[in-house]
Amino acid sequence: MNINEEIKPIITTIIPTYQRPKQLKQAIISALRQTYPYLQVCVYDNASGDETASVVAEIAITDPRVKYHCHSENIGAFNNFQYGLKRVDTPFFSFLSDDDLILPDFYEMALAGFENHPEAMFFAADILHIGQQDRLLRTPLETWVPGVYHPPGGLVSLLEHGHSEWTGILFRKAVTEKIGLLDMGTGRFSDLDFTLRIAAHCPFIISKHVGAVFDGSMVERSPRPFAETWPGILKMVGNITEDDSLPLDVRVYAERVHWTNFKKSLIEWSLSYLSRGYPSDAKKVAALLRTQFGDWVRYIVLSLLINAHQSVPFARLAFDSLIAYRRTLRTKRLSNNPILPASVWWRPYAKEISSSHRDAKSDPV
Repeated sequence: MNINEEIKPIITTIIPTYQRPKQLKQAIISALRQTYPYLQVCVYDNASGDETASVVAEIAITDPRVKYHCHSENIGAFNNFQYGLKRVDTPFFSFLSDDDLILPDFYEMALAGFENHPEAMFFAADILHIGQQDRLLRTPLETWVPGVYHPPGGLVSLLEHGHSEWTGILFRKAVTEKIGLLDMGTGRFSDLDFTLRIAAHCPFIISKHVGAVFDGSMVERSPRPFAETWPGILKMVGNITEDDSLPLDVRVYAERVHWTNFKKSLIEWSLSYLSRGYPSDAKKVAALLRTQFGDWVRYIVLSLLINAHQSVPFARLAFDSLIAYRRTLRTKRLSNNPILPASVWWRPYAKEISSSHRDAKSDPV
C-alpha cells in the first residue's frame, strides 16, 4: 500500500530494540501491515552495533512511515522505552517489543473502540503468549468481560482479572498528561504499573479479540533474577496505596488484592525457577512466604520440595515430569479456545501473518 507522506500519522508504534534484527524485521512488518495505514513506526536502537540499522533502512526505503534512531551507547531497556514515549507526537501510541507482533486489524478495531468511547484512555486486546516450540502459554484476558471500565472500578477489575501486556494495548497520548511517564522504580513491572495508574483515574476498553502475539520463550529459558523483581513490586504497590487522590477504601482494597495475588503466585514462581534450573531464586521466593506473609506451613513444604529436587534424583525426575505434563494440559486447553485459530498462534514469526482471527465474534464495545 502506498501511503501519502503528507497525511499526518495518527498512531506511533514505539519499537525499542537491541541486537535482534531478524525478530525486529517481523515486528516492523506486523505494524506496517495494519489495516489502518496512518501510522509511523519509530525504531529506537540501543546501540546494537550489528545489522539492525541496515535491516531498518531496507524497509524504510519502500515505506517512509518507518523512522530510525540509534543511541550512541546502550542506555538500558527501560530508558529506551521511556525515550520513545517522550517523543510521541501523535494522538495515539503503542509499545511493540522487537520480538513481538501485532495482528493486522489491531489498530483498526482499537480506533473503532475509541470512536465509540472517546472518554477511554487505552484499548486492550487479548494476546497470545507463545513459549518455546511455539507452545501457547496463556491468554491474559481470558476471564475478562469485554466492555468499558471506569475508575476506580476499572482498577479493581484490573487487579482481580490480570492485565494484558502493552503489546496489545493502544494508548491515547493525552494519558501522559494525566498520569505521567513510566516509573523507573517499578523496573520490569513498569508496563503493569503504567496501566494500573491509568485505570485508577481513567476509563479504558477491554476486547476479547486477539490483537497481538507475545514471545515468552526468553522468559521461559532465562527468567529474571528475583532480586530484580522484588523492589519493583514494592514500588508498584506503593504507587497505588500512596495515591491520596484515590478513596481510602479503594487503596486499602487494592493493597489487599495486590498482596493476595502475589502470595498466590509465589509458589508458582518458586516452582518455575526450580524447573528452569535456578534453585537459589526458588529459595528466595519461598522465603517470602515466611518473612512477608508469616506462612510457615507453605514455606516448609516448599523448602522441603526444593531440597529434595536438588538432592534426590528420583524426586527431580518426578517433579520435572509433572511440570511438563501441566504445561501440556494448559496448552491443549488454550488451543481449543474457538477465538484462537491455530493459523494465528502456532507460528508467531511466519512471513505471512494470518488474519483469520477476524472470525471471532464482535465485542460489544
